[in-house]
Amino acid sequence: MLTQTENIVIVGGGSSGWMTAGILAKFFPDKNITVLEDPATPTIGVGEATYDAFIYFCKVLEIDERDFFNFTDASIKLGLKLVGFNGHKDDVFTYMFGAPDLSGTQWGVEDWQIRKQLFPDLPLTDYSESYFPQAFLLKHNRYSENLDGSLDHFNSDLERALHFDSAKFGEWLKTKYCLPRGVNYIPTVVQSCSFDDRGYVAGLHTDHGYIQGDLYVDCTGFKSLLLGTFLNEPFKSLEGELPNNRAWATQLPYVDKQQELTPYTTSTALGNGWCWNTPLWSRLGAGYVYSDHYASPDEALAEFKDYLRKDLMVPRSEELVESLTFRDIKMRTGIHERVWVNNVVAIGLSAGFIEPLESTGLFTVHDFLYQLVKSLSNGPVGRIDIDIFNDYTRSMFEHLCEFIKVHYCFSKRCDTPYWVDNLDRDWNIQSAKTNLHRSVRSWSHSSPTDINDAINWIVGGFGYTTLNPVSMKLGEIRNGQNYKHYLCDAFTLMDRRKERWEEAALNSVAYPEYLETKYHSNLQEVLVGR
Repeated sequence: MLTQTENIVIVGGGSSGWMTAGILAKFFPDKNITVLEDPATPTIGVGEATYDAFIYFCKVLEIDERDFFNFTDASIKLGLKLVGFNGHKDDVFTYMFGAPDLSGTQWGVEDWQIRKQLFPDLPLTDYSESYFPQAFLLKHNRYSENLDGSLDHFNSDLERALHFDSAKFGEWLKTKYCLPRGVNYIPTVVQSCSFDDRGYVAGLHTDHGYIQGDLYVDCTGFKSLLLGTFLNEPFKSLEGELPNNRAWATQLPYVDKQQELTPYTTSTALGNGWCWNTPLWSRLGAGYVYSDHYASPDEALAEFKDYLRKDLMVPRSEELVESLTFRDIKMRTGIHERVWVNNVVAIGLSAGFIEPLESTGLFTVHDFLYQLVKSLSNGPVGRIDIDIFNDYTRSMFEHLCEFIKVHYCFSKRCDTPYWVDNLDRDWNIQSAKTNLHRSVRSWSHSSPTDINDAINWIVGGFGYTTLNPVSMKLGEIRNGQNYKHYLCDAFTLMDRRKERWEEAALNSVAYPEYLETKYHSNLQEVLVGR
């Protein structure tokens, strides 16, 4: 049992370390919080894409958005475009934040699934556009705060996420939030630790001296210095469950900012993995997540450069691509069997990591931190508090893992050995398969972290459905209804609604203009959505 948690030592800075310091300083201003950070540790800084729950984290900390946007080179993210995962460049599915508008439907999203069966040429982009008004903002690269309600069902305050420079994000939290609130900062290198007779960490030996605390938070990234090295907590690898284990990352200058600065992240499937494209205010973050079982680092880099030269949005010159700096990242996918052991708790990459296909990296950071804050709020921390924390974090991580798996297992792409093997892989997604048999009429999407609903939406967006011509014919015979006739009114309402949403989007502000006036200029006027 932790009888005291008044002195909390965070080992490691970066996004996870300073997010930990920030939320602890917010909820426990009387605790002594110290961050030990090695100033020589490099930061990637390629551009961080987040999930919509990150907005809640910003609101918890009461972050000043304008200052944050300026400092971190931030932009707004309304969703994620998935390109080419089914083998065709025109297979584009947009995963939107928020809840789908199911008003006027007969059977919720099943209306669209039936329509797709009736009209096979209907593009996958129509799926999101039929239920999310903000999908038309993505389509036309515009933005609105929706003050007049013309994009009905769109909450512009909450149904969004952010892109920003991850290195600048950590620095902003450090200088603008944590240090002004009394967090102690010691630039130092942790060399070893000592233990008491219970196996608890008694103190850390650093080049700054011997530092003691009651609770130690490991934010040392993939090396997991405290939990993995000092405590030797077993690590459950996902190497055999998820296909990718490496990434190339770079920073890109804009070629055509008006076209490339978009309110969404793009993930494009390639021969041995997928590329991300994260549009920040002044530049792009880009990378190629791949498996070195199918392509060597040199082969993957060549494939990545070829993609950058032929980018469907803005092709880049040979000279520009060759001038870029590329960083090779070895990813450790998986999670420790226990994230909290004795008086050490790991947050961020030191706890676990899933490849960043759906921007879940920082999601696990603030989600685990909420649970840590709850545990520390109960007074002296007992074994049951630690067990509950470990059960929750393991369960959440497993659900997120299934969420990522469905992007691969429901893909029908088979043009390379990488994708052929994906078709034959044992994905072990029992809960996801169970969700597929849930009636979509019970769709709730009650929370942005409802993984079951997120899984269902991804599966539908990939064109996978339990509906097919045979099942539909059987349903028509059983129900005595012709689907096309029965859903005629719902289809008409769907089309009228899309026309209204598209008109509202076209009457909104160009997205780059909105960002510049709202966040990235010195103008006193604030541009509001139309």
